[in-house]
Amino acid sequence: MRTITEALKIETKEEPLEELKEHVKVRDQMGGALYWNILNDECCQIANKLASLGVNRAAIVQILGPGNYS
Repeated sequence: MRTITEALKIETKEEPLEELKEHVKVRDQMGGALYWNILNDECCQIANKLASLGVNRAAIVQILGPGNYS
């Protein structure tokens, strides 16, 4: 998993999709609300980057849903 700064520098569509899946997987494993919210913010930043690259928004929403990172 890359840092959020590294993930946002990627210009291809495929790599950020994998990063988003990885961030969501870690986010969903967080036990405390504070840590979950921090990771969720990063997931949203990556999702915004994907949207700006032209990735289908339905695919992004599906990945962001709970337990949908496989």
